[in-house]
Amino acid sequence: MRVSRALLAAEAVVLPTLVSTLALGRTADGMRPRGYEQASDHDAGTPYQNGSNLPRPMPPNQSEGTVKLLPISIVHEFGVGTFVENIAVRSNGLLLVTTPINGQGAHELVQVDPFNRGRRPVVVARFPFNCTGIVEVERDVFYISVVDLVNPPSPSSALYRVDVGGFAADSGGAVTHPADVQRAVALPNMPYLNGATIVDRARGILLVGDAALGTIFRVDVRTGAVRVLVHSSLLQPRPTSPIPGVNGIRVRDGVLYAANSGTAQLLQAPIDAGATRLLGPLQVLQENLVGDDFALDAHRSIYLTTHIFNSVVKIDRHGARTRIAGGPASPLLAGSSSAAFGRTARDRAVLYVTSDGGLVAPVVGVVRGGKILAIQGAKTA
Repeated sequence: MRVSRALLAAEAVVLPTLVSTLALGRTADGMRPRGYEQASDHDAGTPYQNGSNLPRPMPPNQSEGTVKLLPISIVHEFGVGTFVENIAVRSNGLLLVTTPINGQGAHELVQVDPFNRGRRPVVVARFPFNCTGIVEVERDVFYISVVDLVNPPSPSSALYRVDVGGFAADSGGAVTHPADVQRAVALPNMPYLNGATIVDRARGILLVGDAALGTIFRVDVRTGAVRVLVHSSLLQPRPTSPIPGVNGIRVRDGVLYAANSGTAQLLQAPIDAGATRLLGPLQVLQENLVGDDFALDAHRSIYLTTHIFNSVVKIDRHGARTRIAGGPASPLLAGSSSAAFGRTARDRAVLYVTSDGGLVAPVVGVVRGGKILAIQGAKTA
């Protein structure tokens, strides 16, 4: 459908809100988060090659490497105006996605069955503010980043605990047994909570990033303790840009990976087993590649969603890039935002990808519904 006045109005709200949110991260005291203990000796980051820590300009050309497009299909398409932000896969194969905004103004966690695509999605939880990151800490227990992006920074920013172990719904989508939803860990005055990742399931340790502050926090969900793992200019957004800073974050084999959307860089740093500190400075792993969130496979290949470039790019362990889905003018992958691999025997090679349908950056002037898509054979690409 063509962009309606209502959708243009919605976009006019979203983009300035992000601009003002990102601006809040730039304070006179060096853009540092206030009120949280510093956990890392390497919180200043590493100067870029030219010796400057200033955010770099957006690259003139997105560099996505060779093109080897894989089969892709739609698992579910939401209504126009729904931003499908992040995804997690349950052990039973069902998908959970966060929708920070939708056409009705709600902020929801939604469950979708990828094996029965005619079945209606089910709303698992509704939140008072925008829901962004999602991470599983123990079986069927997920923590959701919730932040007020309209009036940041807000004392209401928090992690919500959602236990879906007993959640059930009938074939029509009506909930027969609700999930247990609790506001679990307060994260006050964080303006733009975004990506999250698990570090230690047994101890309940996770990391959550703030895309405005340029900070990654270590959170103990058992005790509620929160401290700064790393605060760096390399994680901050570019000045006066609506594109966020640190976005997707992952930890694998003693390495922290982070995507900075605004500077078009992928970063890495060694990290200790309990995520109490970085063992070295942040370094640039990839550049000239705008990325949102991403998935990792067992071989440490990165599957990066590019959001405004409407694609998914695989980066192998040697740094070679291959675009495996979408492209600059792709309506199917418009606004690709996050990715996760299936967890059952039926879909372990399937990469599930979310999108906003072009809500932030319409493809040829058209906004579509946000989607969940399935890329076949991604792990063997």
